[in-house]
Amino acid sequence: MSEEWAVVRSAMKRWDIGSSPVVGGRLLLLVAGLVVACSVGALRPSAADWLVIGAVSLLMLTALLASFLVAWEAMPKSLNFVFPLSVIVGLGSLGGFSTANIGSCYTGLFVLCFAYVGVYLPMHSAYPLAVAAAPAFVASVGGWDAYIQIRLGIAVAIWIILAEVIAL
Repeated sequence: MSEEWAVVRSAMKRWDIGSSPVVGGRLLLLVAGLVVACSVGALRPSAADWLVIGAVSLLMLTALLASFLVAWEAMPKSLNFVFPLSVIVGLGSLGGFSTANIGSCYTGLFVLCFAYVGVYLPMHSAYPLAVAAAPAFVASVGGWDAYIQIRLGIAVAIWIILAEVIAL
């Protein structure tokens, strides 16, 4: 492990960020929600798009609050997939249901989901998540053509490599 990575891991432990997949998952939901909430107004969404944004935001907030009601220690570790999967479904919904292709502005958040997988889930866990993330990515960018096919191929490769390298 490189010296730089050891410093990052040490800081995560000090701040109690890396100690629990549940804490990390809540942080993932919170950060994704804050990124959208703090920037979406600049896109000047239509009234219909505000309804989509509101509905997706409400569902994400519900997932975050519900995470405090679950007895995580009694649940299988595989249930931690719910955190990145919630963000991925939310991003796909923003693109799939908005008229202004709002989701395309937030595709970078997919990377955070796979970083979470690399930190908190077993090695090779990125592969099944990529199967769910690929159609959500397509929905978030709002179309399917040669350009999006290339972007998707590159994105999936980056997602998987990132998660696998972090999980080493």
